[in-house]
Amino acid sequence: KAIPALLNAVQELDNASSTREQAAAAIGEIGDRSPVETLKKIGEEYPELMTRRAIYRSISALKESK
Repeated sequence: KAIPALLNAVQELDNASSTREQAAAAIGEIGDRSPVETLKKIGEEYPELMTRRAIYRSISALKESK
């Protein structure tokens, strides 16, 4: 249930950049691979660099998780 809320936090550009970055990082820490494709789509054109990097780090972490 946390994943949808975290994805919303990442996508909501009115949130502080640190909030979006932390939400992206948290998705990777949860270890649920289901949002990988959604994260890829979000990251493709994400307007803010630090959050985009956190998105891609989360994708990598999820791909490596077992």
